[in-house]
Amino acid sequence: MEPFGGSTSPFVVEADDAAWDDLLAAGRAWLKRVGKDWIRANKDVQSGYYPLDRRYGIVPHALVRASLKDWFRVDEEIGRRRCRKFIRLVEDEYFLRDCNNTTHINLAVYRPLQGEKQGYRIELCGASFTRLAETVKMFLALTDASKPIAIADPEGIRNRLLAQDNIGIVPGHNMLHRANQHFSAHQQVYDVLHYRTLGRYKRRLDPFIVWEPLPVLKPEGWFQ
Repeated sequence: MEPFGGSTSPFVVEADDAAWDDLLAAGRAWLKRVGKDWIRANKDVQSGYYPLDRRYGIVPHALVRASLKDWFRVDEEIGRRRCRKFIRLVEDEYFLRDCNNTTHINLAVYRPLQGEKQGYRIELCGASFTRLAETVKMFLALTDASKPIAIADPEGIRNRLLAQDNIGIVPGHNMLHRANQHFSAHQQVYDVLHYRTLGRYKRRLDPFIVWEPLPVLKPEGWFQ
């Protein structure tokens, strides 16, 4: 907040006193309900009372790709021939190691591991969906020129090209930038969206979404 009470965040929407009164009244009513029967209150939340656009979840990439026609297709940007070539390199165990990056393309140089006789390792890193196509194209061009080059997380890129990974769903009030970092590695989430982005396909995709569990609210001082 600024010294005179104004918000410095561009995402804050000013609300009048009446709107705050309604929110505070609803909050007090909810706390009273939790205090009266906190198990029933939590049951209602778990059964759909809580807005889906305020939750985290994952959905198979293949279903999103088949449903949202304007979904950015990295495989189409790269091209069918290049995709097949890169996937074949991965399946032929051309790559041995992986690493992360986020919104830009890095050209990283690594020293050889202790005891190894090979020289320096040069690697491209560009995991963001806005940079992935360029990164793969650069990698394939360098390999075609017989230049020694590696690329970060080749197995993950293969899964993304084949839509075998997952798309993360993040609360609508959260920014999408780096939001994939909320999810664990085993969930294989590289790209994210808001639930509202599913639009008219929500009902079609809802059965396939795995939502993260909601916290259970208990009155303060309650002991089992």
